[in-house]
Amino acid sequence: MKGYKYRKGAEFERELKKMFEEGGFAVVRSAGSHGVDLIVGKKGKLYALECKYTSKERFYISKDDIIKLIDFSETFGAHPYIAIKINGEILFIN
Repeated sequence: MKGYKYRKGAEFERELKKMFEEGGFAVVRSAGSHGVDLIVGKKGKLYALECKYTSKERFYISKDDIIKLIDFSETFGAHPYIAIKINGEILFIN
């Protein structure tokens, strides 16, 4: 089951990457579990995204993942966001 979750999460990351690129953003995808999945930028604005996918009404993100996202964002000068896909709907939390 973990392979399924990983695959769905990776698909969501690629979906977001394509969506941002179509909107004129530059996007770098960091494969693996590093705390930041996408780095998105346009016209001097940078965003660091941790992406989560779930088919349930609730999702889990560890305190460690949040700390990694914030630390990376502060070091990189980016705005931290969590992107969640819940039942087909994409939400962004900062």
